[in-house]
Amino acid sequence: MPANAKQQTAKPDLYETVTARIIAELERGAAPWVQPWSQSAQPMSEFPRNGKTGNFYQGNNIMLLWLAAGMNGYTSHEWFGYVQAQELGGQVRAGEKATYIFHSGTTTDKKDRDDDGSDDSTQEPGKRRYVRTLAVFNRQQIDGLPEPTRYAPAAMADRLTDVERFLDAVGAPVREGGNHAVYNPTADVICMPPLADFDSLAHYYAARFHETAHWTGHRSRLDRFQPGGKGTPAYAREELTAELAAAFLCAAFGIDGDLRHPGYIDHYMQHLREDKTAFFRASTAARQAVEYLFRLSGRPPATSAAQVHDTRELACAA
Repeated sequence: MPANAKQQTAKPDLYETVTARIIAELERGAAPWVQPWSQSAQPMSEFPRNGKTGNFYQGNNIMLLWLAAGMNGYTSHEWFGYVQAQELGGQVRAGEKATYIFHSGTTTDKKDRDDDGSDDSTQEPGKRRYVRTLAVFNRQQIDGLPEPTRYAPAAMADRLTDVERFLDAVGAPVREGGNHAVYNPTADVICMPPLADFDSLAHYYAARFHETAHWTGHRSRLDRFQPGGKGTPAYAREELTAELAAAFLCAAFGIDGDLRHPGYIDHYMQHLREDKTAFFRASTAARQAVEYLFRLSGRPPATSAAQVHDTRELACAA
C-alpha cells in the first residue's frame, strides 16, 4: 500500500473543515446560523431530520447540516444514510458528495476517544464515550424517494403567541429600559429596550432569546460563566453560545432574528481560529441552554416532525 494511501482515503477533519467554512462566512459579514425561519411552513420544520425515521438530528449535527444545506443550496431538511435511501426505493446520484455528521455512544474500548467537545460527566462507570463520523445525503441528492409529508403552515400570529407563552413559562425576569438588550448577571435580570425600538415583534423576541440564553449561564442555573472581559476567549465563547441558542429557538418557533452583536464577529473569528473545536463546544453549550429553557417551560421540545405537527394541532384546539 502506498505511504499516502491512508491520507488519500481518510475522512475529513470535521472540526477544521466546518470551522474554516464558518470563518469564511463571517469574513463576508454573514452568520450561517441566521436564517429566514419565518418562511418555514411549520415551526421546527427547519431542523434537519432523518428522512426515514422522521427524527430530528441533535446537538452539533444541527449546525453541521444547516451549514451543508446553505453551502450547497439545499432547500430540503431531510437527510438519509446511503442504505436508508435504498431501503426507501431511492438511489444517491452518481458523483454526489456525502455530508459527514457525528455519531456518539459509549464503549469499553479504550481506542475510541471522546473528542466532540461535549460534556461526558454522566457516562457510566467503566465505559468511555466515543465519537465517529457518519455519511448522509440530502433528499435533493437522491432519486426515487417517496414524496415527503407536507404540513399546513402555522400563522405568524400563532407563532408569536407561542413564543410569548414559552418565555412567560420560563420566567426569566425582564426589565424595560435602556438602549441595548443586555443580561446583567449581578442583578440577574434581563434589560430590554422598548418594543417600539425594534423592527418587529419577531426581532424583539429574537433579542430576548439571546439574553435569555445568557441568563441560563448564571451560577444558580447552568453555571456556565467564566472570568474574562471583552476580547477574551471566555467572552467570545459566551457570546457565540448565546447567538447559537437564539438561532435554535428562532428555528424552533419559526421566527426571524438577525445577528444580535455584529461588532463581535472579529471576536468570534479569532476564537475559532485559535481553537478548531470552539464552535462545537459553543454549539453544545447552546443546546444545553435551550434544553434547560424547555424544561423550565414544562414543554419538552419535539423529537420528530410528526410530533411537532401533533403538538401544534393540540395547541390550536386549546
